[in-house]
Amino acid sequence: QRQDVIRKLGQGFCDLVVPVAQKLIEEHTQPVELRSIKPVPGDNNTYIYAGLVFRFATTEDNVKLLGSRHNAAKVLGHELKATGAVLDANICGLHVPLSLCVRYLGMG
Repeated sequence: QRQDVIRKLGQGFCDLVVPVAQKLIEEHTQPVELRSIKPVPGDNNTYIYAGLVFRFATTEDNVKLLGSRHNAAKVLGHELKATGAVLDANICGLHVPLSLCVRYLGMG
């Protein structure tokens, strides 16, 4: 039963997040004033919408820091794997944020 609850929660999260992420990706090259969802002031790669934080993993800053877009994407993959490992540990009372990597139009 616990797995069903987690699966339904995850599916509901995906249903909410994916359309917003797609919109952000579609509009990311537009001037900020034309975007339907505005970025956080001072950070054009982070957005808050419906109480959720969205960020682009392969930003220019991350690429400079990590050496390539491939490495920046790998870091995100490792973050997601780590969250999965924590969940798999099944420690009562330990909480993790819901996270999702959306790849769309070659970005993600």
